[in-house]
Amino acid sequence: MIVKMNKTLKASIGYIISNFLLKGIAIITTPIFTRLLTTEDYGYVSNFGAWLSILGAIIGLGLPYSIGRAKLDFKGKFDGYLSSVLMLSMIFSTVILAFVLFNLPFVSEYMKLKQALVIFMFFYLIFEPAISFYSLKLRYNFEAKKSIIISLIDAIGGAIAAVCLVIIIPDEKYIGRILGTYVVPLFMGGYCTAKILNIGKKFVCLSNWIYALSISIPMVFHGISMLLLSQIDRIIILRYCNASELGLYSFACSYSVLLSTFCNAIGMAWLPWFNETVHAGEKQKVSEFTDLINNLMGLVSLVLVGIAPEVMLILGTKNYLPAKSIVVPLVVGGFCQYCYTNYINYELYEKKTIYISIGSIVAAAVNYILNIIFVQMYGYEAAAYTTLIGYFLLMILHYSIYKLVLKGEIYNNIRMFELLFCVGGSCVVLGKLYEMVLLRYVALVAVSILFFIHNNFFMWIRRYIMKGTQGNA
Repeated sequence: MIVKMNKTLKASIGYIISNFLLKGIAIITTPIFTRLLTTEDYGYVSNFGAWLSILGAIIGLGLPYSIGRAKLDFKGKFDGYLSSVLMLSMIFSTVILAFVLFNLPFVSEYMKLKQALVIFMFFYLIFEPAISFYSLKLRYNFEAKKSIIISLIDAIGGAIAAVCLVIIIPDEKYIGRILGTYVVPLFMGGYCTAKILNIGKKFVCLSNWIYALSISIPMVFHGISMLLLSQIDRIIILRYCNASELGLYSFACSYSVLLSTFCNAIGMAWLPWFNETVHAGEKQKVSEFTDLINNLMGLVSLVLVGIAPEVMLILGTKNYLPAKSIVVPLVVGGFCQYCYTNYINYELYEKKTIYISIGSIVAAAVNYILNIIFVQMYGYEAAAYTTLIGYFLLMILHYSIYKLVLKGEIYNNIRMFELLFCVGGSCVVLGKLYEMVLLRYVALVAVSILFFIHNNFFMWIRRYIMKGTQGNA
């Protein structure tokens, strides 16, 4: 088990480095796009991304959520499982595309997108799931290098294509940004589709489809709910405010998503190990490693809030700087989002996905209602606070399901909530000091030192490095 943990740590480091490279590409290109695009263009790009995320969760049927458990249940038949389930996804996506083509004017008007972009989006959704399928296969086989290469090709190719097309299409630059960003993943999706189908060689298998859908269908509602939490605010801002304010909000979100970069990197390597370790009954190891990661995510949250004004000025122009006012609720909300995934992982392992969807639906509904009420009253800034409320509620709901319904006994829940409130309070203090640069950085250093000491962070790092070294010996 120590050897497997060492693999997980190595994979985590690999994913963190790759995600930093990916985020580095985004950071390099952000100043380019903020200068090439108006805040209105930025808003239209964000609207396309929001619809793509929401429709992807629906049309994809949540099938990738079944892959982690299927790796345990379909030993020796995993490749056949992947190819048959991918074919199910493609059949359903093609049917949806046909329906959209017959109702194209209505769909285009409702989504506030040009008809050509609507067609491109739904065609893209046929092949995009293959990237997730293939990446997940590599992840659960602990083949991190190949998964990282795929991500880098997508990011680098998409960034280069987007910049070129923005320059080539001067009248409607946002169209160039959209097409450039997604055309490379579209071709990569075609490659992954061919790869999965050629290896698995199983296209129609009702038993596999039933297994996958029994796990994934409830996760469709979860996925939609999560996207409502993260994306519906953008659609509401565009309807009740304007594209320029949506551009400011989206810019702040693109900064706060740096926290998700860490979270996703850890999660990519963490979940396969989590499933196998819980399956082996070694829950104490999961608890210890979870505390370590939670502490790391808390520290990252503090740093992101503390350095926000200066970094945002570098990434954008002064026109985007007002967005710094909503960094604190967005980052703290992101930390809540990370914390609740601990409970989601356990629910998913137990194949109790119906509980996941129930908790997520309730939180999304509350967030939607709050957005409708407060965005109209207070503008785009209100959306950041309603999102924070939604993610905190989500954490409470999934904690309740984990503890009261599933009787889970893995995590140190008291410590997790203490950490959340300490991080949240510290972020508020740092946010109040945004106009006092020197005092803010002194406070950030002081809080970080206290954070390290209180959480015995060096002890955690040393312990797991020693375990990894012993595993190699």
